[in-house]
Amino acid sequence: MSGAIEVAASLLEKYVYNGYSRCMFLFSDGQANVGMKTRAELTNLVAAYNNKGIITDSFGIGADFDTEIMKVLVNVFGICGSAARLIVRGKNGAVVTKIWGDKNIVAGASLGELYFDNRRSVLCEFTTSGTAVAGENEIETLTYELRYTRPNDPTGEPTVIKNTLSLKLVEDESLVMEIDPRVKIMCATQTAADMDKKVAELVKDGKRKEAMDLVTEKIALLKDVEQFDDERGTISLVLRLAENMHNKFKDETVDKELICREYEHQAYLLEEDDDQGFALFA
Repeated sequence: MSGAIEVAASLLEKYVYNGYSRCMFLFSDGQANVGMKTRAELTNLVAAYNNKGIITDSFGIGADFDTEIMKVLVNVFGICGSAARLIVRGKNGAVVTKIWGDKNIVAGASLGELYFDNRRSVLCEFTTSGTAVAGENEIETLTYELRYTRPNDPTGEPTVIKNTLSLKLVEDESLVMEIDPRVKIMCATQTAADMDKKVAELVKDGKRKEAMDLVTEKIALLKDVEQFDDERGTISLVLRLAENMHNKFKDETVDKELICREYEHQAYLLEEDDDQGFALFA
């Protein structure tokens, strides 16, 4: 494994193109049998390349791959906060109806550890009456707070950052028809994650045809937003993974448990997507 990382990194160091990120994809079962074998050694290796601007995304393969070591390889960024949570509340009649990736709306979105230079995004749905105070065209709609503990003081008082979100009300409907492509991409990937979890459930219940139909819907959903893909090629990557999984799913000789596990992990990686890229464990 370490040899593969070193060879890939050497190529990325040799061939540098302005405007393009340097990222390697490691496909492995996480079983380090030759060269560097411990998590500490592999983590230090990946961290050293990360400091040079080379990002490592890991993709677990096989039925018995080491999930923990694969996660370690993509979590080498410096930690600036732990047990992070984003709490969102409605205001002035607004009601938060869903936080994608988290079932407990009251508790908020669990973000886990925060890393330096790692922007995180949370997709939230809410309803609002759309009624403003007379003479005003803006209304405070949401309050939100980010809570986290400091790495060197995990049992101490959490750091809390608070703010509010206001909406501007307009009468011209055309002004709200355009949706930010980034939001479309996030919505598509989070919907796809929900679909993957449902596919895993259907496969477990022996409902193969229903699961296959849902996978087809997911692929269609991703193709609809492929035109809005970002510079990282997020949708193209997710679409390729979905099509590859679909082809594997068609093979009835593939173990049902393996299919379930891979769809569950695919849902996980979609929910954990951030602006540094995917951590792939499917």
